This record gives sequence, structure tokens and C-alpha cells, in this order.
Amino acid sequence: MKSSTRFDKNSTDPPLSKQASHSIYSILEYEEHQNPNLPINPNSLQYTEKGLNIKLRQFLYFDKNHISISKEFKNNLMVFYIFLSSYLIISFATWVLLYNQGYSNETHLIIRLVWLGIILIISYFLLYKIWKDPKASIHAEYIFLFIGLLILLYLVICDERVLSGITDEDYNRSNQSHVLAIACFFILIRLVTYEKFLILAILSFITLILLLILFLALSPLSVYATLSDFFILLVFLVLQIAETYQSEYRIKQLFWRKTKEEEALNPSKGSLEEDEVKKDNNLPPLNTEIEALVQACDKIKQYIKTASSAIMFKDVKLKLKAAQNELEKIKRTVAHNYIREKWKVDFGEDMDEIDKEFIRQHYMNSAAAHEARASVRKVTMNEINTNEKSSSIPFNESGLKELETIITSVGKNWNFDIWYLYQATGRSISILGPYLFQKWTFNKIFQIKDDTIRVFFEAVENAYINSNPFHNACHASDTLHSMLYFFNFGDILKSLSTLDALSSIIAAFGHDIANPGLTNSFLVSSKDKIALTYNDSSVLQNMHISKIYDILNENEKNILQNLSSDDWMKSRKLIIEMILETDIARHFELLGRFKARVENLGDLSFDNSEDKLSILSMALKSADLGWSAKSTELNERWGSLAMEEFYRQGDLENEKGLPITIFCDRKKSDIPRFHGVFLKVVCLPTYKIWCAFLKSEDLKTTLVNQVKKNLKYWEEKGKFRASLIISDPKIKEAIDNKMSLDLFTEEQFSSAAPDT
Repeated sequence: MKSSTRFDKNSTDPPLSKQASHSIYSILEYEEHQNPNLPINPNSLQYTEKGLNIKLRQFLYFDKNHISISKEFKNNLMVFYIFLSSYLIISFATWVLLYNQGYSNETHLIIRLVWLGIILIISYFLLYKIWKDPKASIHAEYIFLFIGLLILLYLVICDERVLSGITDEDYNRSNQSHVLAIACFFILIRLVTYEKFLILAILSFITLILLLILFLALSPLSVYATLSDFFILLVFLVLQIAETYQSEYRIKQLFWRKTKEEEALNPSKGSLEEDEVKKDNNLPPLNTEIEALVQACDKIKQYIKTASSAIMFKDVKLKLKAAQNELEKIKRTVAHNYIREKWKVDFGEDMDEIDKEFIRQHYMNSAAAHEARASVRKVTMNEINTNEKSSSIPFNESGLKELETIITSVGKNWNFDIWYLYQATGRSISILGPYLFQKWTFNKIFQIKDDTIRVFFEAVENAYINSNPFHNACHASDTLHSMLYFFNFGDILKSLSTLDALSSIIAAFGHDIANPGLTNSFLVSSKDKIALTYNDSSVLQNMHISKIYDILNENEKNILQNLSSDDWMKSRKLIIEMILETDIARHFELLGRFKARVENLGDLSFDNSEDKLSILSMALKSADLGWSAKSTELNERWGSLAMEEFYRQGDLENEKGLPITIFCDRKKSDIPRFHGVFLKVVCLPTYKIWCAFLKSEDLKTTLVNQVKKNLKYWEEKGKFRASLIISDPKIKEAIDNKMSLDLFTEEQFSSAAPDT
């Protein structure tokens, strides 16, 4: 196989015009690999992209630095002007000698010498301009069109047959014919214009028309002699035009290929597909290794694709295509998470140290991904009948009839306020759980007694530590509501089996059961019993799962007791996987895997058991963060509860002499800063990719836009706080004395806080 010839001004490759010659073009087998879809006008042989025409002229006429004319063009000029000078000198001498010998009259001599003088002066003046100002050579085609026109007009008009007719002088047969000179100059014009087909065609047309008209009208010779000269010249010029057309087309092919090779070897910024996706909202570029690997595969594939578009050889193209296919296999292997290694997060250069530390402390605990789970049965939620009024919850007996309308909005009204239900009843899980089981007729499908359902959900609710400001039964119920909202409006529910839906409800209600209001990192560093029990690995999540099955292990509370052994195992695996993925230390691992599948492969499917686990885990993860995308009022309320829980942990860390986790120190905490980092780095990327998967503009408006509004709210609040710190000496003194800024919140901060 012949190697592809690359074009380089410094290389020893033949010049472009030489490579376009028939012999070299055939030897290198260029014709076999021509691009049939070359972006060119077939009539004028001009690129449809104007910039390429200019680039080609620059390449042909200039050196690589565009400072002086190219070596090849210098040689072409030398050949042209040597021939032109020789012709002018010989013609001058010939006409003088013929005049002296009496073969030419004075009038003819003067006309010829004047015209030759004009050609000499103009041609050398233009040569001087090109030599003095190399940039003028960019117009060389038009310069030599003009010079060629002058010469050819001279050769036609000053031919003895025409000139004698014009001056009405006697025709002298001893004078030289100009037909041969015309042919020679056409060859030279081809050389100096780099086979410019259009220039040759224009000059040929003018020459032939003038020659035919003037010779027939003025020549004293027979018509047959005139037509003989005309047709000989016509055939010669037609052949020249045809060959020039072919040569210029080859030059255009080769230069197009050269340009594509350069783009492949030196891709300009923004020329590849991955550069089209810009980072909006100033999101920090946090990428897991899996995303980096997948993106690297895509980048290499794009480089190969770009290079392949410029290569003529079919065997090389096939090998490059095979390389692309192999890269696609590697990408899919990585994205499908068959490679199980520890995960790292790549911080962007723009993220400051405080934000990095927050992510490290809360979202970066290494944990291996879990093995793929078995598929669940294919019976979908579409196959069961639901009725909003079918619930047998005794609202009247509980005095809650007026709450029935509110409860039916669970999973439908995104800003459903769980606190309203809790404040009215003192309960949340034990009301919503039985309602959903009867709404979806799970009691009949899975043959569960109503008392068993009631007792189970009461036990789950009672296992929550409701003295926790944030991680309590209300948070679990709010998470369940958010997940159901995704199921309903993200078109997920129809793809779930009844067992999937049952397991998802249990996972959502139980994902934070018995949470002590402390983080995994605190439990591990303080050598807490929970951490010791679960070997420092996702300790809270493992504890939550264990608590759920402790409750299910009691017969009167076991809502899964009538499942087959196979279904029980499937349900357990789904619940375990979904809850384990709520570990915030594994947030970027889950997000990275999911993002790689959605953005780079786009092949997530509920028909694949592993994919279904990934989707449902992402649904629960997104629901767990749901408070961040609620109305600003709800977001601020949940946010204040989360901060209070952080402060309590900070107090414990202080008591135990442990380093206080960032944002957990009452005396140094910056609440707007916490929310800004949390919303920008954690929540916004999560909802963007989640909405991209669900392909729902309504959800995107509900989630992404609301997170942006909340982010703007906290950023404005942060700016106001910063201005107060600078302007208020009491606050500045408090910071200097390490007092809590919360003392000033109500009196000074809130008075001028931005409206929600």
C-alpha cells in the first residue's frame, strides 16, 4: 500500500501543480481515491467556500510565512519572462531586418514596435510590482490575464494578414505567421497561472473569435487557408482547456485533502463536537474518571473521523473505521461500568479551596460499585387499575376528611408541603404509605392485609428520629413524593413492574430510617458503633437497609411475606442498590456513570436489569435532593433545617476534639455560601442530566429553572451578607472574636434580605 502523501512547504514532496500532472497523479493512485463530493462549482472550479480559494492562492503563490513569493512561482515567472523577453527581442530584430530588406513597410514596423514596447513596459512593470510587493501575487491570475490579453491581441492584430487589411497596404508573404506564437503563449500562461482553467478559457474564446472575424474579413489569403489555421488552433486550444480543467480539478482535490489533513492534525479550538457543549451557569467542571475516559474516547473518535474525511485511500479509511469501532466498544465497556475501580473526582481550576474541601468532606468517600442485579418481572404498572378515591384510609374516623384532597396531590404537585400534613396529623409515612398501597391495589396484588400495611408503615415512621431537624420522617415522605413526581411526569411508571414500584416505595420511605442526624464521615472518625458494625463502608446506608429488614422480619409487619423466593430476592436487591446509592460520598460516582450513559451512549433502557437499577437509583438520588428544587420558600426552610443538623454535628465534633467539618461550625458558618456550593456543584448538574434522560421540558422547567432561581437567591443573599460584614463594625468585630454570625441574622441580615 502506498503511503498518503502529506503536503508540507518544508518537505521534499513535489509541488502541488506537479502532483496534479497526469503521470504523478496516476503513479500515486490519487484518481482512485478522489472525493466525489468535493465542495466545488463544476463550471468555474471555484470552491463553494470562498476562504478556501484565497487559501489556495496563498499556498501556490507565497512561501509558508506569506512574506515572499514561493520558490515554484519564482521559477514559473523566470520561465515566462525569459520566453517573453526572447520573443520580444527576436520579434523586434526580425521586423527591423524585414523593413531594411524591403519586406515590410514603415507603417507596419511602427505599429508592431509600439505594441511590442507597450507589452514590454507593462509586463515588466507588473513583474516589478510582484517582486517589490509579494502580496500583489495574490492577484497573479488577473495580472497574467491582462498580460496574456495584450500579447494575444498583438499576435492576432499584428499578423501580416490582418495588419495589411487594416492599413490597406500590400500583403507581404515573407512576414512570419503568429499562429505558432499564440500556441506557445497559451502554454506559458497555463504555467504561470497554475493551470487556471477559467483564465485559459477566457483568453481562448477572445483569441478564436478575433482571429476568425479579422482573418475572414481582412486576410488576402483564401478562406480555406484561414479556416485551416483557425481549426488547427481551435483543436489545440480545446485540448489545452480540457487538460487545464483536469489539472486544476486535481489541484483542487489535492488542496482540499491537504486542508483536511491539517485540520485533523491541528484541530482548531471549537472544531470538535465536544467543544460545542459549553459549560453554562459557570458550573465547576467536576468529572469522574469514567466521564473523562468516555470523553477521551469520543475525542479520539472525532480526531479519527476528521482525519478519515481527508484521506483518499480506501484501505486506510477501513482501518480508521475499525479503530473507531474498537473505541466505541471500549467506551461502552467503561460507561456500562464493567470496570470496577475506585473513583476520583477531577476538580476544575476555577473551584476555590473551600468549595473543594466541602466536596471532599461530604461527597468523596471511596466505595466500589455493586454488581449488576437480576431483572424483575415484566408486569407493569399500566396493567393495574388505580383510583384516587379507592383508598380505604379512615379519614372520617381520624378527622382528616379535609386532608384527602391534599394527600391525593402527592406525586403530582411538585411543591407539595409535607409539613402541612405533619402539622395537621403528627404523621406522614403512616398516612402516605397505606394510601399508596391501596391506590395501586398492592394489598390485592401482593395479598397483604390492611393491618400489616398499617403496622409496617407505623413502625418505619416510629424508627425515624423526629428530633432530627432534617433527617426525619417528613424528609422521607418528601423524598417519596419527589420520586413519585418523577415517575408520573417522567413517563417512568409505565415501564415499572408492580414489584419495582413496591420496592421503590419501601426504599424511598426507608432510605434514611434511624438516621442519627450525623454524617458517615463523623461516625467513622468518632469510631461510632454504627461505623464499627458496618466496617466504615456506607455505614448509614447499610444501617438503613438493615433496619428495614429488621421490621420486615416481624410477621405482623412483613408486607413482603407472600412474595415468592425469587421475587423477594429481586425486591431486596433493588432496595439495597437504591439506598446504597444515596450515600452522598458516592454521589459523583453515580452521577458520572449515569451521565456517561445518557450523554455519550444514550442507550439506557428499562428492558435491561442493570439499566433499570441505575435509573431507579438516580430517581431516588434526585428525589433525595428534591428540596433543593422546590419553591424558594420551601428550599429556604429545608435549608435552615439542614444547617441546624450540621451545627449539631459541629457541636459534637467540638466536644470530642475532632476537626469541625466545613459548614458545621456555628461560629464560622456561611449559610449562603453553603447553599451556593451545594446547589451549583451538586444539585444543578444532577437535575440537568436527570432531565436530559427523561426528555421532559416540563420537568426541566420545574427542576433546573427552580434550582437556578434558588441559586440566584442565595447568591444575592451572600452578596448582601458580605456587604454587611464589610460595613457593620459590630459584625466585623464578631468575626474577629469568632462569635456566631447567626446572632445577627434576624436583627440585621433579614431586614434587607432580597425578596424571594
